[in-house]
Amino acid sequence: MSSALVYLRKNIYNIKLWLFILTTSLIGAAIGTISIHFISAKWLSQLIPILIIIAVYMALPKTLHNKGQAIDYRPPKLKGGVLGIILGFYDGFFGPGTGSFWTSGLIFFFKLDLLQATAIAKLMNFTSNIVAAILFMSYGSVNYSAAFVLMFGYVIGSYCGAHTAIKHGQKLIKPLFLLALKLIWQYWF
Repeated sequence: MSSALVYLRKNIYNIKLWLFILTTSLIGAAIGTISIHFISAKWLSQLIPILIIIAVYMALPKTLHNKGQAIDYRPPKLKGGVLGIILGFYDGFFGPGTGSFWTSGLIFFFKLDLLQATAIAKLMNFTSNIVAAILFMSYGSVNYSAAFVLMFGYVIGSYCGAHTAIKHGQKLIKPLFLLALKLIWQYWF
């Protein structure tokens, strides 16, 4: 939440233009979170390498050098809605790497620059996390003591990270983003 607020206050994007995609992401997260209570998640471990390959492909450096869209860019609803449902579902159902998938998808499909994509990814990821958290709480599936400790660290890290990203831009974000994808690749393979 803290990084999403920092990016919003710094006018990296216009939230009103992304509300439709945000809504589809929330719907996807709700469906994914409810589904996890009825479906075994073991098969998902076989799907993760495929998702990582897609994320790496979408994050190839040639797409990271564009100038990005203007702050008043209106994303196409169909593409955005499909991306929102898929990534929202994934975040609610399983979750790891959702922020990277959002960043990659926003760069690949909407030709945003890395800073814009990262900022919007934080907003989308935060909101789908909130929906998933509320639903998991309603199912009694939350360890609250661990959750509060993790949330505290996440808020501080997000706040510092967002300010650093705004200050240093793509020259800092790109290597960290590609390093994260490399670490994910090494972990799963």
